[in-house]
Amino acid sequence: MNNSKGSRNVMKKNMIIWLILIVILVGGLTIIGLKIKNENKEYKTLEQKMTDVAKAYYREKRFSQYNGYIVAIYLKCLMALTQK
Repeated sequence: MNNSKGSRNVMKKNMIIWLILIVILVGGLTIIGLKIKNENKEYKTLEQKMTDVAKAYYREKRFSQYNGYIVAIYLKCLMALTQK
């Protein structure tokens, strides 16, 4: 009878240890994820800007017929990318 109480105590201790490890693991990964998300915030805006400029360039390139006009659009795209 004493043996079963001892094994229950061991199981409870193991369960508590595993729960603590899971909480630490999930909390740690959440904190790391939030830090990375905050660090990448400026790159999201740059990516959106680049996507918008590329779409505009593609639309202008598709509809333009003159090489000089395409170069002008390309230069506008480069200027927009270098500005913040």
